[in-house]
Amino acid sequence: MQIQIFTIPIIGGEQINDEMNRFLRTHKVLQTESQLVSGTIR
Repeated sequence: MQIQIFTIPIIGGEQINDEMNRFLRTHKVLQTESQLVSGTIR
């Protein structure tokens, strides 16, 4: 099984969001999961 993980920032993630949408349009998707993670990277 192959997986693809996308991390899209809340602010400024338009380009990554477009990449994810292209991927979803061209592949058969069996399952999706969404999570909102808040915090800071140190």
